[in-house]
Amino acid sequence: MTTISSTEPIMTIPITTTTVSSSVTHDKGICATATWAQNGQTVAGGNGSGSELNQFDRPFGLFVDENQTIYVADRSNERIMKWKRG
Repeated sequence: MTTISSTEPIMTIPITTTTVSSSVTHDKGICATATWAQNGQTVAGGNGSGSELNQFDRPFGLFVDENQTIYVADRSNERIMKWKRG
């Protein structure tokens, strides 16, 4: 592993970005007219940062499959957590 201190120059190249704005459309189960609750309910995590089964450490990705099973990519713990509905 290489560590770069703040005093060493870092070589970078410019990155051009473009922002595109579009309306929400139907996408496999999410209706274009869906409304979202302002106050959600915690269904996973919520117990501070850590490596226990009821904790995350830098969660990065979320996926819900057709059976409403929730998958969370827990980056710093290097794992995928899975919760089945019910």
